Amino acid sequence: MFKPTLFVSMMVLVGVSQANLVVNGDFESDAYPVGNYSLPATVTGWTILGTGNVAGIGVGYLGATTQELDLSGTWDQFGSGVEQTVATVASTGYTLTFDVRVPLSQSVQVLINGSAVGSSLGTGSYSYNFTGTGADLLTFVSEAGNTTHLDNVSVEAVPEPATMAVLGLGLAAAARRRRSSK
Repeated sequence: MFKPTLFVSMMVLVGVSQANLVVNGDFESDAYPVGNYSLPATVTGWTILGTGNVAGIGVGYLGATTQELDLSGTWDQFGSGVEQTVATVASTGYTLTFDVRVPLSQSVQVLINGSAVGSSLGTGSYSYNFTGTGADLLTFVSEAGNTTHLDNVSVEAVPEPATMAVLGLGLAAAARRRRSSK
């Protein structure tokens, strides 16, 4: 007989393992003026780097429902950006994803624990896999100024193959029991 509580419990476990570990990765925790920008002294969950010239954008390139950060701020300077330490589990696989918008020949550099995983990045959505150390430092830096927007930063655990196999077997067994009970 199919046990809905077992199925729901298994799905909750899968959902928990896929939780975003980044604080304020969508930059919605702070209010920025719609149709304009502000130069915040702080950004919830993040440390501002370089010249301290990071701008919060009320409506960014992704549209009216998003807020973003302009890593180059209003001075359009190289080297400004943000970073955050993310609590991971040592030796566990993770995926870092994010969106950037950079015009013309501008670019963004991305570092994990001080090592570049992406540099000279242009407009697009990016994804990088890494192995957690227990506390991993994510850094995003404007490499060439002028409107380098960042949004939707996420770090999620990569499900282990064994965990996915057990989940698949459990779902298959539940489906088989359900068919045999009809």
